[in-house]
Amino acid sequence: MSEPNRKDRIERILVAVDASPNSIIALHTAIDLARRTRAELRALFIQESYLHHLGSYPFAREIGHYTAQSRRIGSREIRLQMRAQSRRIRGMLETLAEEARVHWTYNVMKGKTSDMKDAAEDADLIVLGRSGWSGRKKMGSTVRFILTQYPARTLIIGDRPGSPSPIFVVYDGSDSSKRALALAANLIRNSEGFLTVGILTDTCDQAKKLQKEAHQWLSKRNLEPRFRWILDWSVDKINALARTESCLLILPRGIEALQENAVFDVIDEMDCPVLFVQ
Repeated sequence: MSEPNRKDRIERILVAVDASPNSIIALHTAIDLARRTRAELRALFIQESYLHHLGSYPFAREIGHYTAQSRRIGSREIRLQMRAQSRRIRGMLETLAEEARVHWTYNVMKGKTSDMKDAAEDADLIVLGRSGWSGRKKMGSTVRFILTQYPARTLIIGDRPGSPSPIFVVYDGSDSSKRALALAANLIRNSEGFLTVGILTDTCDQAKKLQKEAHQWLSKRNLEPRFRWILDWSVDKINALARTESCLLILPRGIEALQENAVFDVIDEMDCPVLFVQ
């Protein structure tokens, strides 16, 4: 394996927030990652344009979280709620980032998810909550858009924070898995956890070869990981391994098993935070 180059380092982290529970967890995770990697944190509060338009319809209703009662909600109320949520997120970001000594910026974007293009292209890592205000486990539209358009480095957070420790990284010898291994080594070096390398292959002989290759590269960096062999891919098997390890899972997008829509199945089924590396 060759040394990681500039694009293998994390210097700018983008976290998309909307005040939903998953995005709050994503914010905490992004701040922790920025602290450990000494990266700049850029927070982007998304005000979806369709929410503003929703208030113009006569059937628009708001259901009280505690009372479960319905009431009419208009465009003005929606704008005020959006502003209040944005101020809350900014205050939280300022407090947490200052405590972590992380350099940060905060911007509000009004429009569609696709308008994130410029911010996403300039980031080394994108951190997102898996779902928004819907409360469903399945991924939201923002996550699906980012994974489709910007698959290079995307960390998807569910109900559990994506702490860099411990880490489970899948390795199959492909270029993307080498970059995933390099990223895992960089993250684990700045934490007190341990690294597990899942060797993904079809045969025991190939698994031995890949394990030796990964071990030699990591040992030169004074890292002694654990190894697990994955002799046949399945979402259930990877999920079970990740749940056992209770870890941050790093998956290379280049492996054959993650082509087409398989990546969406992984996000929908995984309990742990998942970081994709192109």
